[in-house]
Amino acid sequence: MSQLPEGSYKPLNDINESALGWEVPVESVPLPSGGVLYSPDSFFYSKNLIKIKAMTAKEEDILSSRAYSKEGSAIDHLIASCTGASLKDVGQLLLGDRNALLIAIRVTGYGAEYSAEVTCRACGKSSEYDFNLSELGIKQLDVDPIEKGKNIFEFSLPISKKVVHFKFFNTDDESQIDLELANTSKMLGEANIGRVTSRIFKRIISIDGVTDRNQIKKFINIMPAYDSKKLRNYISDLEPKIETDVHHKCKYCSNESLIQLPIGRNFFWPA
Repeated sequence: MSQLPEGSYKPLNDINESALGWEVPVESVPLPSGGVLYSPDSFFYSKNLIKIKAMTAKEEDILSSRAYSKEGSAIDHLIASCTGASLKDVGQLLLGDRNALLIAIRVTGYGAEYSAEVTCRACGKSSEYDFNLSELGIKQLDVDPIEKGKNIFEFSLPISKKVVHFKFFNTDDESQIDLELANTSKMLGEANIGRVTSRIFKRIISIDGVTDRNQIKKFINIMPAYDSKKLRNYISDLEPKIETDVHHKCKYCSNESLIQLPIGRNFFWPA
């Protein structure tokens, strides 16, 4: 496979491409958020549907780029190439919207069938499972933000009675918190330390109108566990996303459970 010259890629402004009488197919993909949480200057603002062009050899070059792989930006460049959005706007994609586009792009390139290894929670044995990506459901946003164009929602904590304004994570948020937790793990030698409080802290914008980050952090450290759990559950239930949990029956022990779609390297490099 040819290698993309490092640093040569630029996002497309027009996704309609043709040559020698062949036109690259373009499809419309629904955004779980409906685009209502993006600022007016965003490519994704107020868009229920996003047009994507099918994966081509150019996108395979993007995925195989050593530079993009090293900096962890290959998927961002892929989405930018297939949608025509800027890398800045791709970085602001809500995780649910990002996954919706990612899965749709994969389907355009290699079809809806996806085989991956899954492990049974009951017996611990692994087996190959065939997923149908076209059958994954969409959890649409069904609660309005405090203001259109702003990724801000409200929740009242049941024990402390504090009113919390929070946001859904976007691509940049997720990358930043993963980096911070990795650095904490290196220093303290414990991968999970601070995972709950760090993620809540990143989500919360204000508490009872207070936006000072130090004050918010102090409150999170003494927040009642019930408040923390209710807030996290509310965010999870509310968040627009692709439903990646599917029913699985283990071929070894016949245990039935929900498993999450694993997205590994072979997601874009099927055998």
